[in-house]
Amino acid sequence: MSWEARIKDLTFDKDLIFQTLDWYCDDFEDPDTGYPVYKIYVFGVSDTGIPVTVCINDFHPFFFIEVPITWNSSCIWSVKEALNNRSIKSIEFLERKRYYGFENNKIRKFLKLSFYSSKGMRGAKYQLEKKSYQIGGKEFCFPMYESNIDPILRFTHLRDILTCGWVKINQGDYQLDESESYFECNWKKVNPWNQNEFANKISDVRILYFDIEACSEDGSFPNALKKNDRVTQICAILKDTVSKKTTKYLFNLGTCDSVEDTIVMQYASEKKMLCAYKNFINDTDPDVIVGYNIFGFDNGFLFERAKVLEIEDLFNYQSKLISKRTEIEKKVLNNQQSGFNDWKMTKIYGRTHIDLLQVIKKDFKLESYKLNYVGEHFVGEGKDDVSPKEIFEAWDRTLGTREKRTIVGKYCVQDTNLCLLLFEKFAVLPNHVEMAKVTRVPLEYLITRGQSIKVFSQIAYETRKAGYLIPVLPKVESEGKFQGATVLEAHIGHYTRPVCGLDFASLYPSIMIAHNMCYSTVVLDQRYMNISGVEYSTIKCNDELSVSFVQNQPGVLSGILQSLWKNRKVTKKEMNAATDPFVKTVLNAKQLAIKVSMNSIYGFTGATVGALPCLEISQSVTGCGRLMIEQTQYHAKNMFQCEIVYGDSVTGDTPVLIRKNGKIDIIEIQNLFNIFNKKPFPQFKAGEKGLYEKEQSEPSTQLEVWTASGWSPLKRTIRHRCEKQMYRVMTDTGLVDVTEDHSLLDANLEQVKPSDTIIGTELFHTYPAFFNNIEQYGTELDISFDRPLGTTSKIEASWYYLLGRRSGYGVCIRSNTLGEYVIKFNVKTNWNNSKHIKSIINLGTCNDYVYDLETADGTFQAGIGQMIVKNTDSCYVIFPEPVDSDGTLTTLFKVAENAAKKISETFKKPIELEFEKFMYPLILVAKKRYMYLEWTDPQKHNGEIEAKGVELVRRDNCPYVKETLDAVLTPIMFENNLAKGKEQAEIHIDRLLNGEVPIKKLILSKTLKNEYKGFQKKYSQRLPDGRPDTNGPYIWMHTKEIKENKVKTGEYETIEEVPCMAHVALVEKMISRDPNSAPKPGDRVPFVYINIKNPNALSWKKTEDPQYVIENNIPIDTLYYLDHQLKNPLKTIFDILLGELKCKEMIYNRKSYIKAKKEEKEQIEIQKRIDAKIKGDEYRIKNNNKDIRTFFF
Repeated sequence: MSWEARIKDLTFDKDLIFQTLDWYCDDFEDPDTGYPVYKIYVFGVSDTGIPVTVCINDFHPFFFIEVPITWNSSCIWSVKEALNNRSIKSIEFLERKRYYGFENNKIRKFLKLSFYSSKGMRGAKYQLEKKSYQIGGKEFCFPMYESNIDPILRFTHLRDILTCGWVKINQGDYQLDESESYFECNWKKVNPWNQNEFANKISDVRILYFDIEACSEDGSFPNALKKNDRVTQICAILKDTVSKKTTKYLFNLGTCDSVEDTIVMQYASEKKMLCAYKNFINDTDPDVIVGYNIFGFDNGFLFERAKVLEIEDLFNYQSKLISKRTEIEKKVLNNQQSGFNDWKMTKIYGRTHIDLLQVIKKDFKLESYKLNYVGEHFVGEGKDDVSPKEIFEAWDRTLGTREKRTIVGKYCVQDTNLCLLLFEKFAVLPNHVEMAKVTRVPLEYLITRGQSIKVFSQIAYETRKAGYLIPVLPKVESEGKFQGATVLEAHIGHYTRPVCGLDFASLYPSIMIAHNMCYSTVVLDQRYMNISGVEYSTIKCNDELSVSFVQNQPGVLSGILQSLWKNRKVTKKEMNAATDPFVKTVLNAKQLAIKVSMNSIYGFTGATVGALPCLEISQSVTGCGRLMIEQTQYHAKNMFQCEIVYGDSVTGDTPVLIRKNGKIDIIEIQNLFNIFNKKPFPQFKAGEKGLYEKEQSEPSTQLEVWTASGWSPLKRTIRHRCEKQMYRVMTDTGLVDVTEDHSLLDANLEQVKPSDTIIGTELFHTYPAFFNNIEQYGTELDISFDRPLGTTSKIEASWYYLLGRRSGYGVCIRSNTLGEYVIKFNVKTNWNNSKHIKSIINLGTCNDYVYDLETADGTFQAGIGQMIVKNTDSCYVIFPEPVDSDGTLTTLFKVAENAAKKISETFKKPIELEFEKFMYPLILVAKKRYMYLEWTDPQKHNGEIEAKGVELVRRDNCPYVKETLDAVLTPIMFENNLAKGKEQAEIHIDRLLNGEVPIKKLILSKTLKNEYKGFQKKYSQRLPDGRPDTNGPYIWMHTKEIKENKVKTGEYETIEEVPCMAHVALVEKMISRDPNSAPKPGDRVPFVYINIKNPNALSWKKTEDPQYVIENNIPIDTLYYLDHQLKNPLKTIFDILLGELKCKEMIYNRKSYIKAKKEEKEQIEIQKRIDAKIKGDEYRIKNNNKDIRTFFF
């Protein structure tokens, strides 16, 4: 044996103290009764580095049902008999408070149902959800409480232990199970061990880092199910976290020379190698197993090979529980943080698996997630460039040599070591351990489950202590998103005066603490309003909703937040005082975990599909946040004479949805303006140039408009003239014409300009709810919905849309070449209801009036359908004081600190405004899109160009864009040298068009999703019987939809082709070349645009694999890169700095551009002749080679 077995201590003559790391619970057959009983296994490491496994017995899962307050003990037997569940261990009465809505400490009566097994508990839950019961001649439906709390969380809460904390079992309270080599004890004997010396300590955890290499017989991507595809190498690096002892191992199929600092083991067969690796796992006994993309490839491949080799009964026993086989579970996870993931999870009991790829995908947005790129990006260390061909050759029966296998072995070790470096750089273990401790969930939950369970566990722990029970609420469908908080922002431009960033310290948590917002304090029942001795705080969420919270009774949520807040302050103080680097890392991980946990609590209350949604709380938080920002604007302007800048407008014929005296109507915004008396409005956007004839009209009667938060009173209608570009933005359910500066709202209620969006961007939509009654309205309105309705009138199209929705139809909006708006209907209400942008059309310059509405939240419905737009209503702070004569910001720093202090004094504690930084100079492109030099020191800036939301940091542009912007902005920002920046722009344009840019700088990448509308799944492998292998690789393939449309003015046919995304089109080509090596859903797909000698070709037809381009010497479409990659970023900067005309001259008057356009024109002419010849050939074939001229002469 080439490895050293880990020491185990199975003596039980002392107290057992260890840190918990992994948990496993399940039902096991009781040897005496034969019935299932619930057991918990906990795995950990002692303070001396000895692995510990404990089986915890006699804990019985339970939940509660509410019963009438008049019930007594005689009713218990009736309930047990009604449930007829032999797994019930006991039923007992108790009295508690309900944790949902303020009830002034009202006591309710409950039954606690305890079960021998978790399966029995699940069966009872299902019964109670579906049935009512006859008891004492009356019918009862019993509301359930806390049946959605995992029993393992319940156990840790009752014993007050942390899921990754230290525990103690006293000597004499545990026994040894010699057959399984673990300890056993009663659940009440497990105690928390929170002594000071252990509070911030992580035990000497043994971590195994591993990576595999695999080969295929035919040179395609390895497939574990193919008999002759093999695992050829496994690298394993063992490292103990405290002792730092590190040993590297290489398991090699065949012969191999030595590899530096690595124990090389050679095996004659794959079967022997896998058996040796299994023994290695059990002997060295790692606590945590880490790899890169192990959920996506390595884990599944190893265990599938064991099955093919018929050694799975041996190989699958790698658990810390000797008798438990490893389980393989296919898990699909799709979320915003890490995207789509199709995992093959291996459950090796007692060994926590962490896939570093998933950690990095969740925490960082990168151009590529290939290990080589990630290594170079974060630790400055890549890996040797060994191609798949070289790896396959190394084990080829004729070409393979030990020298080639040694090269691959070094590569494999380097891969694994790079994984170790990244894991330690990101402090993954301390971060996960501290997050698990703060949120009271097992380590595994952080990897495989979402955010809500972390908050729910904290709430359940605290409510138990406070005498509450949490109701299980019925599942509700999401009604869309509610109004978010306003975000401070500034007007587009080049700011040469310092712009101050004032920010709130933990705004949402501080609001919840300040107003005691909690499920137990929110007044949901008006009977509990105005009670003597109870103090209330009422928050205005919007014009229709106000929510009250009790102030003089402690709330659980505010208590959790205060505790976390205090804990974080203490932790940061300890971190600053710590001298040990590892302790400092652990404490930093802890304070970050607390911060994330605090911010998650607000989101938990607003999650409509979560465990405990309460929109009254979440909307109160955002409503209060808007008030804070409005107060900040007011005080900044009045106390410190700061500047305020506003948003922009829509066209006069834009339909808007209004309500008067309860009756809904649709009216053009220009007519809405003309209804009431108009008057000058010179103060509107007083600092903005190019606006004239500014007027307003205020309604003399009560009018409401539809907004992001529902019906809201109209404050005023505004109009002015300007000369701006107009854009038409269309989705399936909305169409609106807006100025270039107007804010649309994306799916997260973030503001975006039309020029900042692309095809596919999801926008926010909402519409009033109507009764689904096709029969009632279909006959009443005398409109037929069995065909599309077309009109050139926006107002008429809006009525068609409203009537279709009101009648219960699915409604879709289109426009056609006749200038009509076409409204289509379908009996399926969710038919074609995508909120993603289908088209963006530049309508040219507007010289007419444009209009805006002022509402409480700054949003309003506009155009045909459901789209919501927003008039920008917030500001950055620009103080009137100048920069000091020596070029420093000393005076401004003092002014800003004073402003933050004075404005904070107007808020309820602990809400606090903080002075964060100055941005000087600043180029502001749009909300959340800017470039600046940051000043956190009054004497100097931080030395780097900071950027947000622009191509300098966005990963949807090729590296050459970033390189160009770096070169352009450096002289502008650091030297105030615009001429030099312009010169750099021209140089980089010339380099691109002259073909001097390396391909690697032109690579783009996109994540391949699991599902696209208008695409269908195509599997690249088939089973022996010919059916598609649905467990194998697949891709969503592009399809065409041909529809016949009939409109009011006539009949015609159109072909609607679903746009094929560039990376999806490329993957289709790659599948045709080699289906096994093609990217799979969840992968990022690199691509470049090539010159296919047809300038009019759609962009997706130009994409190609960069490696294929290099190997085949294919030319790049440089004009496409200029027009679709480089032009807009340069215009973003130089339209502001030079003006639009001079910016166009800079780009289009280049000799390189003129030459490239000339060549493109020649290509177009050639393509026309080719197309004409093809059409002529097709015609002659169709007409038996007859000359077309014979029809005319």
